[in-house]
Amino acid sequence: MNTNKLNYIIICENAFLSDVTKNLNLINTFDTINTNNFPVLFPRFSVVINATTSVAGNHEATLDLVKDGVTLNQIKMTFIGDKFQAIQNFIAFRFESEGQYIFEVKIDGQKIGSSTLSLKKV
Repeated sequence: MNTNKLNYIIICENAFLSDVTKNLNLINTFDTINTNNFPVLFPRFSVVINATTSVAGNHEATLDLVKDGVTLNQIKMTFIGDKFQAIQNFIAFRFESEGQYIFEVKIDGQKIGSSTLSLKKV
């Protein structure tokens, strides 16, 4: 039986791997965006995913952005092995309205976890 586990999902301003050490660097993690108006064009943010699976081999990972049950964006990635880490960068991303935006992670079609980004009008 294949067991998939989400170790973490992090939303931040920027994420990257160090050139030499390949250490993960996170800048300004957050879970809320405050804005004066909607829609809002957010200049840049990153979503970092780290997961494991109990079965080595070819796998498909999916990152869905969901609001009110509707998938707004889907990114599909493939990996080989039993460990998976990805940095997805979003540039000039448009959020149409206030509310809860959920980043859902799936491996081989199985949902393994999520993280919520709240957008609020101030």
